[in-house]
Amino acid sequence: MKRLLDISICLVIMLVAVSCADGIMEPYDGNDEAGLLSVGSLDVEDFAGTSATRAVNDGATVTFENGDEMGVLLIDEEGAAFENVLFRYDGNIWQNTGGTYYSGKIGSAIAYFPYKDFTGSLPSTVNELRQTVSELTADDAGFRDRDLLVSEVEVTSPELDIRFQHAWSMIVLSGAKTLQVEGGEVFTYMLALSDVGFAIGDRRYVAEDVGGRYICIVDAETLEPDDFRYFYTVDGTSYVKTVSESKALEPNHSYSFPCITSDSGVGTGIAAGDFYCTSDRTGSVVVIPAMAADLPSGLTCHGIVFHVMDDEEFGNFATINDLTAEGYPGYDGHALVISLTAGLGFGMSNDDAGLVKSALAEVLNTKDVANGYKITQILKGKAAEAGSGITFNALNNHTERAPGNVTEWYAPSFHELKYMLRGIDPEAITGEGRVFINSQLNKVCDLQLTGNIPSVTYIDNNGTGFCLIKEDGSEEGWHGIPGSEVYYPIFAF
Repeated sequence: MKRLLDISICLVIMLVAVSCADGIMEPYDGNDEAGLLSVGSLDVEDFAGTSATRAVNDGATVTFENGDEMGVLLIDEEGAAFENVLFRYDGNIWQNTGGTYYSGKIGSAIAYFPYKDFTGSLPSTVNELRQTVSELTADDAGFRDRDLLVSEVEVTSPELDIRFQHAWSMIVLSGAKTLQVEGGEVFTYMLALSDVGFAIGDRRYVAEDVGGRYICIVDAETLEPDDFRYFYTVDGTSYVKTVSESKALEPNHSYSFPCITSDSGVGTGIAAGDFYCTSDRTGSVVVIPAMAADLPSGLTCHGIVFHVMDDEEFGNFATINDLTAEGYPGYDGHALVISLTAGLGFGMSNDDAGLVKSALAEVLNTKDVANGYKITQILKGKAAEAGSGITFNALNNHTERAPGNVTEWYAPSFHELKYMLRGIDPEAITGEGRVFINSQLNKVCDLQLTGNIPSVTYIDNNGTGFCLIKEDGSEEGWHGIPGSEVYYPIFAF
């Protein structure tokens, strides 16, 4: 249809003849800067979920940044595109970089993002635009580059009102698990997935991690059981899945596919890497499995399990540390837990090492016993005695006991440190335990286990010794008291 500026000569004459009291109105001549094409409003409609699973926008909401570029294809009244106008975002407004003016030649427009510099003829319809952009997009393009936004714009003034929709659909792969705890509370967490992706025919897509859900833009129109495959790995086990029947894909819609696993080791018992938490509502203890990508809301995490003990090992642990096993019923088992907060240094100099040696004379002098709790209790007791000359500051950040049937915080013995830093085999000289614990810490806090880490085990080896473990898992004997190294407090349940 013709625009307002294509007026007849008769109308021009009538406008010129308007009374001077109302001011003289002249036709737009294309030279007034107010006639520059501009963006009056811009919105982006989120993906609509069409699956019965957790199909939501998944954090893929478009956020424009300084320097982003949008294109506006101007279409004439015959339906042919004649100009590709570049708009650049300056962090506040979209700037018309080419100085293109509003004119009667414009019949309609197609706004799109991100901008493309078309080398051939300009696309004149949304379908042509979709096809052209699909051909220009690299297979390994990320979500943002692949996510074409389009808006058919009615042009009635220099100000364009743009409402973007996603030109294609979004696939979401997620492994949601629920855990019901005593009292009926239910917590949903996302499994930590790896090697996540999918293929449609011979074309493989790379899904991007957004809060434990993996998302990807898809320019296909259907998914067929013998053509679509999605794959992922959970806890070392790989899976390949597909759809049971043909599924049509609509633009601007989200389709969620569950990453199902066997429940072996999930939600049953406890394991290294599990998160020791409490409910913010009831205060009850909740242990979230290690394979969770992050923690659900409504929980406070107090530490990470790094070694699991069976009943016999825990019985020996309790005896060695003068504890009563019956007083620690555990949480579906027994384990050692590392704090999410680092401790401090010992608090005294090497010159006073003899005082510590004397204080620990009653402790079994070995690196192969989990007696850190007993040693810590002795050192805390001696430090509290007037005139003992012993200071023990390692736990000054951990004066409050963690919730549940657990011991007080204590500094680990060398044997306990081996499980923490070497991993499941405490005698294998590796740093695998440290790497694993750091990966779990990354999910919930900023703490990382770095440098030489000391134990409180006293070794009678030509004097007092507090053994450390280095980055590679090897032992470094310390004939004195560690100085700048900090302890990493633990507790047992």
